[in-house]
Amino acid sequence: MEMQKSRGRIEWIDMAKGYGILLVIIGHLPVGGLEFWINTFHMPLFFFLAGYVFHTKDTFKVFLKKKIKGLVIPYFFLGFVIVLYEISVSIWKDFFSAELVGQLFLDLMVQKRSWTIWFLAVLFLMNLLFYPLVKRVKKAGWIFAFSVLMAAAGLLYYKLGGGILPWNLDVVFPAMPFMAAGYVAARYAAVWEPMLQRKGMQVLWIVGFGILAGVLEWLSFRLSGTGLWMFHSIYGAPLCTYSAGILGTLATCILARLF
Repeated sequence: MEMQKSRGRIEWIDMAKGYGILLVIIGHLPVGGLEFWINTFHMPLFFFLAGYVFHTKDTFKVFLKKKIKGLVIPYFFLGFVIVLYEISVSIWKDFFSAELVGQLFLDLMVQKRSWTIWFLAVLFLMNLLFYPLVKRVKKAGWIFAFSVLMAAAGLLYYKLGGGILPWNLDVVFPAMPFMAAGYVAARYAAVWEPMLQRKGMQVLWIVGFGILAGVLEWLSFRLSGTGLWMFHSIYGAPLCTYSAGILGTLATCILARLF
């Protein structure tokens, strides 16, 4: 713990992000239906972890600068790399045009589910929205309750025919409960951490949460014909998919503590 504090990082969170990256890769492969189970929680995991380390100790100006440095600058750096790659491919395959270049840069600036960096835009906007919520609502339980209302509003937007918004703003509201769940988990760490002291119990929690997540995802498919796929604005049976997302996230976090 002293080593982790001196580095200013929490080791199991870094490990959980690593597992999350692997899950994103596997979730985009045809692996016998396993990808549907992984899609339930591989994106919620990143939002949960962002909420776990969230704080409002800084002024909003300082907070904003940190988020621009940590999310917006990497977004544009990676985006320019992707654009240059796409242009190179178009030249190589002989379909290069000025219109293509313009469209690529427009996709980068507007960001409507463009490429694998789409979630960085979502995470940036979520942080901006979560900051005043935490500042004004002090109790963690109420913060989670408000996040559920935000999610309901976001799902209603889709239900009424709403589409993808610039910088994927439409994902921000439906994803908010996952970030709030991470924030609540951090506030009550003293309650649940003693349950994870024994490795045997950790294994049981991982297996139990993983199985429950799978069952709930299956139930969502039975009820609505689909599961959770945030990239495509698909949320299945929300009560099932949100519960499965949080349970799968918790299983991954415990796995990160164990290994």
